[in-house]
Amino acid sequence: MKKERPKKQIRTQEKAWSRPQVTDTNNTPEIKIEKFKNEKNSLPVPTAIETSPWYNFITFCNDYYEEFIPRSEEKQKNQRSLTQIHQKCIEILRKLPADNWEEIITKNFETRQQQEADNFFYYISTRPGQKRSEAESPSEVMRRLKTNLNKFIELAEYAFTESGNRDLVKLNQIAEVIQNYERSERTFLFLSELPTALDNQSRLMFETSNGYQILLRWGASSFLRKFWKTLQEKFRISTDAITDEAAQNLARELGETEANLRSEIEQLKQENEQLKTTLEELRSQALQEAIYNFGKTLQTQPEPVLDQIVLLHQRLEKKSEEGSPLSASDSLSVIITLEAMLKAFKILEIKQFPTNTNQTFALRSEQLGEYSYIEGSVFTNSKDEKIVRCIRPGWRVGQKILTPARVKEVSEEN
Repeated sequence: MKKERPKKQIRTQEKAWSRPQVTDTNNTPEIKIEKFKNEKNSLPVPTAIETSPWYNFITFCNDYYEEFIPRSEEKQKNQRSLTQIHQKCIEILRKLPADNWEEIITKNFETRQQQEADNFFYYISTRPGQKRSEAESPSEVMRRLKTNLNKFIELAEYAFTESGNRDLVKLNQIAEVIQNYERSERTFLFLSELPTALDNQSRLMFETSNGYQILLRWGASSFLRKFWKTLQEKFRISTDAITDEAAQNLARELGETEANLRSEIEQLKQENEQLKTTLEELRSQALQEAIYNFGKTLQTQPEPVLDQIVLLHQRLEKKSEEGSPLSASDSLSVIITLEAMLKAFKILEIKQFPTNTNQTFALRSEQLGEYSYIEGSVFTNSKDEKIVRCIRPGWRVGQKILTPARVKEVSEEN
């Protein structure tokens, strides 16, 4: 006999921003699993809501809630009884009637519920690897929860809004908050209490979200432990994603820095070449200017020296070719020309020193930069001085030495 295949259940469509349909039988929630989509004729979402980070958070709940709740009938059946206990645990924690887990469990739960309540409280009050003796008290759990909720809300805009400039430090902080609530029980506690810390408008989003409400109605099921991982992957706020992005940003910044440095180096090279060219031009101009001034000084004498030098050279060359001796007139011309040159040198501050080369004078060791001491006893210290005579005068331009004067020590014998 041919066995008929069971008929597929037909899922119905429901608005994403409305309360879910719940059939309450003996206080046991029975949730229809539905995939949400907005109706074509629904009103547009107000801009203030659409730009809120909680709009994106709730949209995530609406789109992904099916992954975080039991879907098979068998798993749903097993979870229904547990969900009532989980929800009751949350309600009791809100009231905080006692600061002792055992007392809370004994006073508020039937014997058959106490083990599950004890497990729930154990998982929200301890971290992996901790013993029951190390568990936080109910007040400590709620105090820590309040601190983390406020921090999570403060950082939400960095995690759940589209921004080209992501603050990785802030994102890492919200990832650290999430790490404290990765267990299903802690996730359920965090999600249950999140709306209570929000403003009225944001809280309304959670109250009218089917996805969020269905998550809560299935309690701390084992599927809920995937909530944060999926959320972090969706918004790229996992520790690995943040680390990878930070590394990419660093690599990009280093690449930009290297490119900028290369550009600056190339620019400095060009500027250096331009400076070299400019310096050479200045040197050339300075040399030309100095030569021009020298020539002008010689030529502006009563008897132009350059002209006299040319005429004198021509006359002497002719005498040399003829083999004739210099006449008195030629000798006078030479003397006049040389005097004109010396006068021009004086105007240009090209001076001979010492002034009188026939006189002896005292030479100190500190003056050896101006005088070339070519003969005599050795200077013994910086205060030592010698009596010297000039052998050949030196030349200076202003205070700069062209050539030092050559001197030798005068002995008593001389």
